[in-house]
Amino acid sequence: MSKVSMKISVSGIRGVYGQDLTINEVYRLSRLFGSGLLDLGGKCVLGRDTRPSSHIIARVVESALMAQGIDVYNIDIAPTPVVFREARKYHAGCVITASHNPLDWNGLKFVINGRGLYENELDIMLDRAVEQQSNNFGRSVSFFSSYINELLELAQSIQMAEKIKIGLDPGGGAACQYSNILFRNLGYRVASINDTAGIHTRNPDPTVDDLRELRALVRCNSLDLGLALDLDGDRLVVIDKTG
Repeated sequence: MSKVSMKISVSGIRGVYGQDLTINEVYRLSRLFGSGLLDLGGKCVLGRDTRPSSHIIARVVESALMAQGIDVYNIDIAPTPVVFREARKYHAGCVITASHNPLDWNGLKFVINGRGLYENELDIMLDRAVEQQSNNFGRSVSFFSSYINELLELAQSIQMAEKIKIGLDPGGGAACQYSNILFRNLGYRVASINDTAGIHTRNPDPTVDDLRELRALVRCNSLDLGLALDLDGDRLVVIDKTG
């Protein structure tokens, strides 16, 4: 296999795990990010997708941030939009994901105040020569996001469309623990496939996959539409009732 160069941009840091995105690189980049968080309150939300390497990378990121004196609020498996939402409250976040890239890829998506890094902020982080140090070791806190409850409260405040029948295909990704709960609580009739987190039976990118299973689910059950998501739940393909 030819070597793939790690991609670094405001969209995140991505590479092939163990090839160019090594544990040492993950630790180094996480330390650089953590060095700038003490002035923001010293807290960081941490979430991950369901790639095979995401669990170990999350442990490395967590230890690197804690070594900088940062308290880590670990959501564990969570879609990228959930981490972005929670990062508004805690002022910083990190998502372990390579989004729609192949399973052997992974990456880090850094979040400040509910948004991605700006170009100048990324440059400052990467050029940081002296890491800010803390005399204290950060805490690790496991918690559940209130994201779903907030969405349900929002839905109650607006006029919802007629309840339709929906097919869901989260692709074994981070949305598995969220999509069914959300739509069922909204009163929609839901049929789902590939909804076990960590079990991947199709391409992580729904925009290039033929989504054969979802098309069949929609047609065979006379559903109104089908929704397919990528592994971190921020890329969506909609299928109509004809499949």
